Amino acid sequence: MKGYSILPKNTMNYLTELMNQILNRRQQHLERRNDFIQIMVDHEEQVKHDEQEQQQIETLTKSNMLN
Repeated sequence: MKGYSILPKNTMNYLTELMNQILNRRQQHLERRNDFIQIMVDHEEQVKHDEQEQQQIETLTKSNMLN
């Protein structure tokens, strides 16, 4: 099934590529702005950090129970 867009395909391709470049720069901490994109990037990083922290806590708890 073909999707429909109000923008031409080449415009969508340009905007997609631009967005990918912006996200890459933000994720690599090459650029920081006070905007919605930065809020989303920061949130994603915080979620990853929280998940890693939770996994470490669970691992420590299991280790403590076995010892």
